[in-house]
Amino acid sequence: MNRSTLTRLAAAATLVLATLGLAAVGTSSAGPSNVTVVHGIPGVTVDVYVNDDLSAPLLPSFAPGDVAGPLSLDPASYNIKVFVAGDDPTTDTPVIDQDVAVPADQNVSVVANVGTGAPALQAFVNDTSPTAAGNGRVVVRHTAEAPTVDIQVDGSDALPGLAPAAELSAELPAGSYSTGVQVAPDGPVVLGPTAVPVTAGAATIVYAVGSASNEAFPLGVVVQTLQVGEQAPATTTAPPTTAAPAPAPAPAPAPVMAQPRMTG
Repeated sequence: MNRSTLTRLAAAATLVLATLGLAAVGTSSAGPSNVTVVHGIPGVTVDVYVNDDLSAPLLPSFAPGDVAGPLSLDPASYNIKVFVAGDDPTTDTPVIDQDVAVPADQNVSVVANVGTGAPALQAFVNDTSPTAAGNGRVVVRHTAEAPTVDIQVDGSDALPGLAPAAELSAELPAGSYSTGVQVAPDGPVVLGPTAVPVTAGAATIVYAVGSASNEAFPLGVVVQTLQVGEQAPATTTAPPTTAAPAPAPAPAPAPVMAQPRMTG
């Protein structure tokens, strides 16, 4: 996605939030979090709605591989409905209908994926701590429907044993690296190699997406870049919120992942 598209999406999302007053359930007095939305479902352009407000999508025509945000959101549980783009949200069935818990004072990425075999959302807390001078952080997140994998960097198994729904990370000197995904040590590379630019003072987050068993969702990657350390985006006051009606029973909130990390 090019910079102008990202800017347009972020601006549109912010405008909808400010105009409609995003309704949150259980809003706390703690500080807001910065939330980025990542589209990791191959082949499906969607419209994203929040908290049963079906008058206009928060993210219209959100395409596979798009990254939108960050949005400043109060800590709360938000109901997210995702429809195929152009569907009528008042009559059609959503692709995803799920609650997502946003914690306080964090930087969070929410990725739509098919890691469990069906479209769903998963939230990760991003590490925005500074890197060593001249280094960048590489984070690989396993959100594909595939077994535990090993991550290659420049032909070596740099991040072994990455389990489904988990993440691993490492610090590397700034530069361009070739990454690939293996399903077994010394086995064939099933995804990639993919060129990943590592920028000093930034985190390059690589999402493995798609399915190893469902041809409708081919395996692929989506990349998010996040400034860290002093350059990390500060959380700001979220737009005013209004109380929402009591929601209907919904699936359990998407887990916010804070996996052990490998550094090197």
